[in-house]
Amino acid sequence: LTFEDEKEIAASIRRFRAAMRTRDTLAEWMSKEVTRVGVSQHLEPSEFQWAAACSLTVEQLQNVMHKGQEARTKLITGNVGLVTMIARRYYSMLKH
Repeated sequence: LTFEDEKEIAASIRRFRAAMRTRDTLAEWMSKEVTRVGVSQHLEPSEFQWAAACSLTVEQLQNVMHKGQEARTKLITGNVGLVTMIARRYYSMLKH
């Protein structure tokens, strides 16, 4: 991965994580509100509610989620090669 690739991947992952934190906070708040009225239940926000809490449209939220998941995959895939290279070097050093 190039430096520019890593910057883009990091930004996508940050947006993805921020959206996930917002969803978790919203779900927690919704569950507390339901419990407050006497029913113990864990609720998940709708996609529309989640997008609104992130100040995004549903389409923008879906794009953030898609790009974030792709970025995580790219980062993992890119790092597999690096980890393999380091492991081979270490292994060859141990053999000698």
